Amino acid sequence: MRKPSHNDDAMDMADWDARLRSRNCTAEDRKGFMKWYGQSAQNRSDFDSLTDLLELIREMRDEPELRSMQEWAADSGDTEKSAAWPVRVLLGAVAATAIAIVLVVLLQIDPDAPSAVSAPVYATAVGERSTVTFVDGTLAHLNTSTNLELEFTAQERVVKLVSGQAMFDVAQDMTRPFAVIAGDRRIVAVGTIFDVRMFGDTVAITLVEGRVEVSAARSAGSVEPPIPIRMSAGERLTASIRAESASSPPLVENTDIQRATIWREGRVFFDNTKLADAIAEMNRYSLVKIKLEQKSLNDIPVSGMFRTGQQGSFVETLESYFPLEAVAADENLIVLREE
Repeated sequence: MRKPSHNDDAMDMADWDARLRSRNCTAEDRKGFMKWYGQSAQNRSDFDSLTDLLELIREMRDEPELRSMQEWAADSGDTEKSAAWPVRVLLGAVAATAIAIVLVVLLQIDPDAPSAVSAPVYATAVGERSTVTFVDGTLAHLNTSTNLELEFTAQERVVKLVSGQAMFDVAQDMTRPFAVIAGDRRIVAVGTIFDVRMFGDTVAITLVEGRVEVSAARSAGSVEPPIPIRMSAGERLTASIRAESASSPPLVENTDIQRATIWREGRVFFDNTKLADAIAEMNRYSLVKIKLEQKSLNDIPVSGMFRTGQQGSFVETLESYFPLEAVAADENLIVLREE
């Protein structure tokens, strides 16, 4: 058996890239990739560099010279000839070996397909929950109406929580920190399980296991100390999403981990929660909304465990315990009023 060459490694990167982007990609494929990706820092660096290079190609896809290059590659099929293609096609920034990699990938990706090279995005709809595995092996559990954007490089792993709530079970990699950005908050973790939720102008971080450091992404005008806040397991930190405009420092307090993460089971728990807040929480999980007719009902204390998305059952329980009457205003709105 001949010794693998550098070009063989290039073919492997291109093959993995194409396989991961395929609709037929299986869990076994992803497992195999994670094994290969984690074998060495070189594999990670090479694959991340390929992703960056492909992004450049995507941005230049309509340039006449690049389109001509792609058409030539599709007709040729000879990857050895590709190394001789003029370097000026990539603005003189990529060496001949890298061009060979690009041609291999171009042969596997439809040039007219929507770009898939930009930062990966994971999202859930109203009432939907999902669990995804990132290329580094990190598990992310997404709650209802959540949107994540990934920016993984050879130096760090960054996840931007655009909206919603997610729990991260972080794969340990001492060479690349794992950070979640929520508004102007930056949460850095190593081999950790933690939950991040954005609601209104507030972010809440619950540490289930391990350790994290929370800091302001921008400190100008912030009232917070310049050093990061180190959290311990079982703690919950709440703070303004906009650190630089926060009027008070973050609040760190102990919390019940089981209750804080029970959303993964499709349930919510209320403990003397104001009715208005309980309704807002239930409304997160359903297209059918509940509305209070009188503001005087806002502060009624609600306790108990309820199934998410079960608005009818929730309303029936409220009617049985409180002098309330539910009226269906339309198919997507239930109005609660004093009986």
